[in-house]
Amino acid sequence: MANEYWLYSGADVTREQVIALLAAEFDAEHTDFGLGRGESLAVTAWPVDSEERIELAHDAGIAEPKIGALFRLRSVDTIETADQETREILDTVLALLRAHPAEAVLQFDTDTVLRHTDGQVVLNSDWPGWEEIPTLAAIVAGYPARSMD
Repeated sequence: MANEYWLYSGADVTREQVIALLAAEFDAEHTDFGLGRGESLAVTAWPVDSEERIELAHDAGIAEPKIGALFRLRSVDTIETADQETREILDTVLALLRAHPAEAVLQFDTDTVLRHTDGQVVLNSDWPGWEEIPTLAAIVAGYPARSMD
C-alpha cells in the first residue's frame, strides 16, 4: 500500500512549473504522469479545475485552489528508507511553498500535515508523523505547530 501526500495550493503557477521545481528537488525522472524515482516515489501535479478536486481542496481549507500535487511513496525496503523519503517530500513541499507562496495545505491521506497561510508555514501538532519519524526533527524545530484537526 502506498502512502499519499496531497498538496493543494492557491498559487498561480502552471503544472509544468511545479513539475520542473519538483524534478530539481527530487532528482527524479520525468514520466508520462509526472515524476518518478525508482520504485519508491511517484509525483504528479495538475491544475485544480474539476469539481471533485475543487471540493477536496475546499474541504482541506483552501478557498481558491489552483494547483494540486500528489506525492506517492510506494513500497520501500526499510523503515529508514520510508522515513528519508518522507523527509524529502516535506522538504520539497516547503521549497515549493517558498518559491510559490500562497494559501496551501499538505495532507497525508486526509490528515493535515502542514498549512501555509498569511505567509507562514504552520505544522499540525496532532499529526503523528512528527513524533514517529526521527528525520523530521529539523522541520519541527523550524516552524510553529498547533492543532489543526
